[in-house]
Amino acid sequence: MPSASEIEQALERLLTSPDGSAGEIEIREDGTFQAELIPPQWELREQGRNLVIHVWSASRNLSRRVTDLLEAEPDRVVLEVSQFGHARHSKLEFRRREFPRTGGGRLNREKFRAQFGRLLREKFPDARVESLTASPDLKHSLSGLYPRGLMTEAGRTWAFLAVSPSESAAAVDGTLAFALLWLDYQRKWSLPRRIYGLRLILPTGMTAATAQRSKALDRSLNLEIFEFDAATETLRQVDTKDAGNLPRLDNQEALLAVARPQIVEVMNLVSEASRVIEAVPLPGTNEVALRFRGLESARWNSGVVRYGQYSSDAYVRAARRSCEASL
Repeated sequence: MPSASEIEQALERLLTSPDGSAGEIEIREDGTFQAELIPPQWELREQGRNLVIHVWSASRNLSRRVTDLLEAEPDRVVLEVSQFGHARHSKLEFRRREFPRTGGGRLNREKFRAQFGRLLREKFPDARVESLTASPDLKHSLSGLYPRGLMTEAGRTWAFLAVSPSESAAAVDGTLAFALLWLDYQRKWSLPRRIYGLRLILPTGMTAATAQRSKALDRSLNLEIFEFDAATETLRQVDTKDAGNLPRLDNQEALLAVARPQIVEVMNLVSEASRVIEAVPLPGTNEVALRFRGLESARWNSGVVRYGQYSSDAYVRAARRSCEASL
């Protein structure tokens, strides 16, 4: 087994590229990208006769017993490791990227997929997750926005599909349609095994529209809807019997209170903006629509106002031109 100093030197060399610049470090375990461990920090320590590596980030930590140093290249270090209490060995790879990953949405989805896998194991301890993927399958009209898979519990196999809280209201709105496509695909290709039902996991506060639509489905579908709370990492099953109830007024008022700073910025574009621009919370979502003379022209979501594909600054410029031309 290599010494702690040998591994520390290999990891230190990995931090800096040959030209002296620092690259982004990503971690893979048996080839699976550990998105939740970005950016990573680590330490090596001797624990009795074992050498232990501890890796952590703001959202996750990982500890493994090191049994060998398999590769020590300038841009790649591979360790043979094992989990405590397990005899099977795996490969823990540290890889330096010369350029940061582009596309925050994709990274957020990879993080959510990893988080979602852990959540399923905790929420359904007696179930076996047989598959979990977020790869797009254009041939079967399956989007990469939705992590999905199969799980078996008490002798019943369920198809499941989820959507991340970081996705847009439009993505959440399309969850049920893509879930039905996924269920249909599995029922065709999983024969002779029978798919018992479908489980949907949506962000908390954004299940109302889907629950309402589910009432039009055949009850033999065996549909279950869960709310995912990102802050507490918990799942709560939704009672679809309440789907027809009107949204609570205090929830809408709370959403408007959070969105008010950016809404006021838009309202201040022109002196008569309050007469022509209306802020309307969208039912079943955490978004607020901004309507100019009744026509939606922008949406607020998580502190950002978007005008089409553009964010707040671009919206302000475009909206100012539109308002000045129309008033």
